[in-house]
Amino acid sequence: MVLHATRTRGLLGIQVRFLAEAFCKMKKRIITLIIVVFLIIVLTIVVYNKNSKPTVCFLGKCFEVEIAKTDEEKSRGLMFRESLGEDKGMLFVYDDEGIYVFWMKNTLMPLDIIWINSDFEVVHVEKNVKPCINFENCEIFQPSINAKFVLELNSGVVNTLEIEEGKKVKFYNIK
Repeated sequence: MVLHATRTRGLLGIQVRFLAEAFCKMKKRIITLIIVVFLIIVLTIVVYNKNSKPTVCFLGKCFEVEIAKTDEEKSRGLMFRESLGEDKGMLFVYDDEGIYVFWMKNTLMPLDIIWINSDFEVVHVEKNVKPCINFENCEIFQPSINAKFVLELNSGVVNTLEIEEGKKVKFYNIK
C-alpha cells in the first residue's frame, strides 16, 4: 500500500511540475504577444501622425492647412499666390492670445478670415475679404476679442459652412 501511495505522489508530482512548466511557457507567450501588439499599435500611431497633414475641421468638413508659425511665415502668409486648393488653407499660430490684425496686401485672391481662441472656438469672422490693389489704402481686419489662431480659407467657405462666432473647431496634427 505504501508503495502505491508513493507511486501516486510521484505521478502527481510529475503532473504538477508539467503543468507548472506549461503555464510558464504559456505566460511567456502571452507576455510576448502583448508586447508585439503594443509595439504594432505604437508604430501605427507614430507612422500615422508623421504622415498626416495638419488639418482644421468644422462640423466634419476638414481643410488641410499650411502652418505659419514664424514671423517670416506670418508676414508672407498667402501673398502672391494666385489660388488656394478647394480644401486648403493657412493657419497662423501665435504663442499667446491677442488681437491680431490682418490685411490683404499682395494677396491675389479673396479670402475668408477666421479668428479662433485657445478654446478652439471661433471669435471673429471676416467674409469675402478682397485683395488689396492700392497698397496705400489697404483695409485692416481685426477682431475685438483675443485669438490664438487665424485661419485663411477660400472666399465663400464661411457662408457655405455657416461658420460664425461661437462655433467649435477641431485641429489635427497641429504642432
